[in-house]
Amino acid sequence: TIFGQVVDGDQNPLERVELRLINLSTAKSIITHTDLVGDFSFSGLISDRYSLAVYREGYAMRRLGPYEVLPDLSVEVRVTLERSAPSSILSKAGLEIDESWTDD
Repeated sequence: TIFGQVVDGDQNPLERVELRLINLSTAKSIITHTDLVGDFSFSGLISDRYSLAVYREGYAMRRLGPYEVLPDLSVEVRVTLERSAPSSILSKAGLEIDESWTDD
């Protein structure tokens, strides 16, 4: 099991955050979302190494890991997401925004 909480820069829990757990051996992924208090959990995992991609609109995406999952051991992860710069600021800086990977 990999479980934990997602918070913002002020340590407030964030709900509706998408978490994608990627098995590094098979490249298969599982998606879940945080609940009202920012908690999440991935259970029933096989022993292997995983990475975690964390996304919520308006915040900078984070990639974490690798995490080693072993039988009868849980891995706790606390994730802090920082607000991303508004699109107008990024475009003035000459940066393009690619939001095509989201599930809209």
